[in-house]
Amino acid sequence: METRIWEWQAMRNLGRFLRTVRRLKPEQAAWRAWYMLRRSLGIRIRVSPISPVGALDETVLERLRGFLRVAEGKAPVTESVLASLRALRFKVLNAEVDGAWDWERLSRGPRPGRSAVHWFEYLGTLAQADVFKCNEDDARLATAWIRDWIAHHPPGARDAWDAYPIATRIMNWALAFAAFGVPDESVADSLAAQARWLRRSIEYDVEANHLVRNAQGLIVAGALMAASTEGRDWQQTGLRLLARTLAEQVLADGGHYERSAMYHAHVLEGCLIAYAALETKPAFLRDAIARMADFLPRIVHPDGEIPLFGDAALGTCMPPLALDSAARTICGGVAPEIADGAHAFEPSGFYTMRAARGGAWMIAKAAPPEPSYQLGHAHADAFSYELSINGRRIIVDSGNSVYEPNPMRAYCRSVRAHNTVAIDGREPMECWDVFRVGRRYRILSREWRATEDGWVLAASHDGFAPFRHAREIRFHAGGAWLIADLVTGPRACEAESYIHFHPEVRLEPRDNGFAAVAGSDETLIVPFGASAVERIRGAESPLQGWYCPRFGAAYPADCLVLRAQGQNVRFGYAIVTPSVDAQTRRVIEDYRERFLAGTT
Repeated sequence: METRIWEWQAMRNLGRFLRTVRRLKPEQAAWRAWYMLRRSLGIRIRVSPISPVGALDETVLERLRGFLRVAEGKAPVTESVLASLRALRFKVLNAEVDGAWDWERLSRGPRPGRSAVHWFEYLGTLAQADVFKCNEDDARLATAWIRDWIAHHPPGARDAWDAYPIATRIMNWALAFAAFGVPDESVADSLAAQARWLRRSIEYDVEANHLVRNAQGLIVAGALMAASTEGRDWQQTGLRLLARTLAEQVLADGGHYERSAMYHAHVLEGCLIAYAALETKPAFLRDAIARMADFLPRIVHPDGEIPLFGDAALGTCMPPLALDSAARTICGGVAPEIADGAHAFEPSGFYTMRAARGGAWMIAKAAPPEPSYQLGHAHADAFSYELSINGRRIIVDSGNSVYEPNPMRAYCRSVRAHNTVAIDGREPMECWDVFRVGRRYRILSREWRATEDGWVLAASHDGFAPFRHAREIRFHAGGAWLIADLVTGPRACEAESYIHFHPEVRLEPRDNGFAAVAGSDETLIVPFGASAVERIRGAESPLQGWYCPRFGAAYPADCLVLRAQGQNVRFGYAIVTPSVDAQTRRVIEDYRERFLAGTT
């Protein structure tokens, strides 16, 4: 019903609707039309309620136990998390559980949360915690969760029987079966019915990470029931689909094509579970895992966590360094050495710059909005960056706290939530609803080059046409950056540049700018070319100065807004870290003067 409401609401703004759907693949549009027709006509999928096998394959369950042992060895479930699971007091996205499942109440909540409770990721966590020694109380709790779900959600039930929740639930139930055993035949029957439903509901209309997850779920279900013809069909269908999707979605540098480190990690973790379930390990899957695992530790902050570009939140799956280590334990390989210097990840469009023995670290994003046919997790974050100093996050992306159609979701996707530039109060990308994008910017130029004393990332885009925003990020190997913005166009305009700070950073005014104070470290932010600088923290109307590192969390945090007016505006700021010497300062000042004079 909600999908049909969205379709009719979208038609009210025909131009925006057409700008959104014209980027779809023809097969996406065809599948969406079919699924809408099927719902409109009340055509129900009919699935047999009986498992095609007498018992799930014990050798597959043993291989999945192996995965759980590795996962628990790399990232043990904490006692506090385990206690909250046992007490049934925890959150799943925006849905809270307190003491017992209240399916009726959950069904009335916002869709992302009420959908996520059906993923059963909390069950996978409980299974991991118990893999070395099965706790009988936990086994009873796991069984009660599963049976309660089955009793309240017959085939076709709203949200619970969507393809993504089915695929994710199959994988987490399989991990629970590995840790606690299969409760009885009725549970195996339900698993089979869900696999049948998934096989006939693959999200060809959505694509992206959903399609990968559909494939992973089919592989796991098929492996568990490979003694039957039907099970082998699920497995082979999943393998063909996964081979095709990974070939497209894992880029040459190992990054996932949605340019979100969170979804990169989710795809990688799901691939490891599918890999563990299979007896014969496909070369394509081993190769994709190896490349994704090699990419991940190269882009994480010194604190060991992911950058928050695009839709990303911390704590949604195995920690990235543990995930990388688990991949190498399961598939082999050696972790990459991370040294000072700079590295370009293309075509992902990420650029890392590290100095002072890792004490100063920046990651910048200069990626096009991709994939063009599915921008559900894209943000208006062209040429944004994040900065860590001595292991602390100093300048941050705002992250994302909700998947609901509300002002905070709109803010987190907007240009104002990122460390980049807006022109005349406009957006470079037409983000609407929760996951929709109409108009989007194009990358007009992108260059990465070494200089005598560092590196330069220079890029431009047309998101504010007829104006053009060009940014240079000049990195000095001594540990300083110059962020230089040029806005060109046919007339005068007002440009704003945003700098977002971690909530634990304290801003203190200095004669020529601000000191970002974190512990005993002071990082100087020195604006230039700006007519005004405003400091905003936790503003409500409009939203500005918020940090959203986890789902359900939004913290007030300082944001500097640099403003400049005129035609062909040049402005920006220097970032001078605590370790910078006098020579580096002089070089940065020279960069600034030459940029303002238009000689660079």
